[in-house]
Amino acid sequence: MLDLAGAAQAPYFDGRPLTPLLGGTDPASWRRGALIERHASSEGKNTPDDEGIRTAGRSYVEYAAGERKLYNLAEDPYELTNSYNPDAQPAALASRLQVLKGCAGAACRQAEDGP
Repeated sequence: MLDLAGAAQAPYFDGRPLTPLLGGTDPASWRRGALIERHASSEGKNTPDDEGIRTAGRSYVEYAAGERKLYNLAEDPYELTNSYNPDAQPAALASRLQVLKGCAGAACRQAEDGP
């Protein structure tokens, strides 16, 4: 919204302008990963209950209760079959998720773009 209004983005903002998408930029080249957060309750707490990362090819979610889910979006676009295997954890996605959970400003934009 700031970009559309011609205002400068503060360096501590985590997000990025949507205007490139409005101009026809391919979303895959705009950013390569997105943080997913779900707040189950709004009882004054400001931390998400569940967090995950979604890329063009996979979705990985860590639930507060300890459950993990992993989906191959090319084979399972509706996320119906959890393919998470604790013996073959998605280390790269889990690592990126940890960075996204604690980043701020430009560091978030770097983490979204991945390795």
